[in-house]
Amino acid sequence: MSVAFTGGNAATLIYTVDGVSVSKAIARQVFGIPATQCEADD
Repeated sequence: MSVAFTGGNAATLIYTVDGVSVSKAIARQVFGIPATQCEADD
């Protein structure tokens, strides 16, 4: 399993189970304000 970050709020999760490779886009859920420094960098 590996995670490749594509920004402050997004990444790609890559894993293999029983020889089958899977790639999933994942995103951080933002529930409130103020924005973090990571969000300001996107």
